[in-house]
Amino acid sequence: MSVDKPSVEFARVTNAMRDVLRVAAPSTGAVAALTVAIESATESIDPDELARRCGRSARSLRRDLQTSGLPPPGALIAWGKLLVAIALLDDKAVSVERAALTMGLSGSAALVHLCRRHLGPTPGEVRLHGGLTAAKEIFQARIAVKLVESRQ
Repeated sequence: MSVDKPSVEFARVTNAMRDVLRVAAPSTGAVAALTVAIESATESIDPDELARRCGRSARSLRRDLQTSGLPPPGALIAWGKLLVAIALLDDKAVSVERAALTMGLSGSAALVHLCRRHLGPTPGEVRLHGGLTAAKEIFQARIAVKLVESRQ
């Protein structure tokens, strides 16, 4: 696998997260936003750009994400970067530093911070406990919690 062109990882992450989203019965806008966040993981985009690429207004995208149990657009962009980085780390030859740089982050410390903030464990810990599969399970649990909270 080429770390500089993780297009195979984009497809693998997108498929993994679509499995997660089936439980949430997301809107078309939420699925599109997650797909764009993953496919834009190596770029620097902001929430307005995410909405534009999805053909939505920022407001309607936020609403779609909220009703689907997904985080707000800025956090969803971070999820995309993090998921693709974790998928890259499934290849034991790829270092945390290299995965971080591929995602456009400043280095391994930035990826560790992103991982701790959105997943809990460090990238190395996620790698040891199943990589993308482990990350997918954590995100699935977070989505389920958000959906329960939104229905109360």
